[in-house]
Amino acid sequence: MRSEDLLGLLRQAEQLRESGRLQEAEAICRRIIATDPGNSAAYQGLSLIALGVGKLEQAAELMAK
Repeated sequence: MRSEDLLGLLRQAEQLRESGRLQEAEAICRRIIATDPGNSAAYQGLSLIALGVGKLEQAAELMAK
């Protein structure tokens, strides 16, 4: 996947997260990670989602990746 495509997906995931559509945002972040396992922005997105639903330990683990 091209970096422009990944950036677009990251933006989409952020917009979804901000609008409360967490499952959709999570799915996009996981899709990005499947394509680019080292994508720290996607892990950060997952971390923010976990934090938003009160999964503090999971959020910390994801942020560390």
